[in-house]
Amino acid sequence: MKTIIIGLALASLIARAWAADTYEMSRDEVARLPQDKVQAVRRDCARTWGDDFSMRIYCENKGFRALKVYVERNGQPDGESR
Repeated sequence: MKTIIIGLALASLIARAWAADTYEMSRDEVARLPQDKVQAVRRDCARTWGDDFSMRIYCENKGFRALKVYVERNGQPDGESR
């Protein structure tokens, strides 16, 4: 019984971590980010992943989320306006 409870707790933690990592920002959220930086993320992901579009989407989402956190903490990068 103890093993089952521990297994379920572990599965729950893994599922939450996976769900947080696969969160996709909406178009509106991406539109509020500095667009030159958004394009830089897209170019970098395209260069890194080429025709592997599922990895490009994953890469872009990760970059956009990081950029959003940066902007929330520090304001616009390089003193740019949105």
